[in-house]
Amino acid sequence: MSLSSKHEPTAYPEAATKPCWQEARNVEIDALVSNHTWDIVSTPPNVRPIGFKWVYKIKRGPDGNIE
Repeated sequence: MSLSSKHEPTAYPEAATKPCWQEARNVEIDALVSNHTWDIVSTPPNVRPIGFKWVYKIKRGPDGNIE
């Protein structure tokens, strides 16, 4: 399955089974790590860390073509 199939997963379990979305996720994680986007630190007492979620979208240019 390629991204050109135009199907965007609605949840992580669906995306996790597709090699094209696994590759896209890995590229994104590598970019975040190489740009030093965050540091892993211990949380202070009584502090609840914020959560996150993956959003799976096909990136398109102004002409509608997949980038």
